[in-house]
Amino acid sequence: NIIKNAINAKNKALDSKVEAFCIVCANEAYAWLETNKKEWKNDTYNLIDSTGIAVYKEGTLQSFLALRPKKAISLRRITYHKKKIYVDGRALLESAISAYNSNNTYYEFILFSTADYAAAVEAGGASGINRGKDWFNKLSIHLKSFKENYKWN
Repeated sequence: NIIKNAINAKNKALDSKVEAFCIVCANEAYAWLETNKKEWKNDTYNLIDSTGIAVYKEGTLQSFLALRPKKAISLRRITYHKKKIYVDGRALLESAISAYNSNNTYYEFILFSTADYAAAVEAGGASGINRGKDWFNKLSIHLKSFKENYKWN
């Protein structure tokens, strides 16, 4: 029991450090998204609402991380594969987060961007003006650098 209690105490301390890091990292990602809006003009904010972070431990969604407040005030009407559809960014994000399945044995920090046109934005947009090109890749690079420079206590 003494050994079991020591292991449990050590795991709880490690969990709290990992959770603190996840929160700091998520806040950094959201701050980056807010300060890099020049990369992509938010017409209705559904793209940004469809972009969020979730943390899973052993495949279970953790509740210590909250999504940032919803910004969209209307649905985004787009033509996608010759069909007119309406995009509700936050509903898409919440659905993806709840449907995500993993067999990971420890923590997963997942960045989602679930709007139908997120891939087109990453590719530079259909207009050919490269508006938003590599936006998510740049965020990923930023987060990798942030992670490498993070000071663990």
